[in-house]
Amino acid sequence: MRLSIPVMALGLVGASLAGCSGGGVDASCPVDDLTHEVEHIVEEALLTVDSVDELRCAGDWAVITVTLSGDSETARTDTLLFRSANDMWVLKTPELVCDPAAGDEAITGELADEVCGPA
Repeated sequence: MRLSIPVMALGLVGASLAGCSGGGVDASCPVDDLTHEVEHIVEEALLTVDSVDELRCAGDWAVITVTLSGDSETARTDTLLFRSANDMWVLKTPELVCDPAAGDEAITGELADEVCGPA
């Protein structure tokens, strides 16, 4: 299977956020917009989004857990981190947004402890 850089990043984000605990889908989050972004990221790897299992938002940040499947793969669950920028949702990696040197790119707010662990 040919993986693009964004799809490879998907695996890294999922592994990094695997310990996150959640609580369903936050109705105040833009579920359709975030689902569309995930679908766009995984389509090159011939994966599809079967379900949105969890979604939490805080400010410009969103953590979404989805179940994915594809022709040659059994269903798997991945968790991704997005930040809103210029009316778009941009995939981010915890390694970058949790780095103290990230400056304006650092995650803040309610999801910071979940994504990065306690300070």
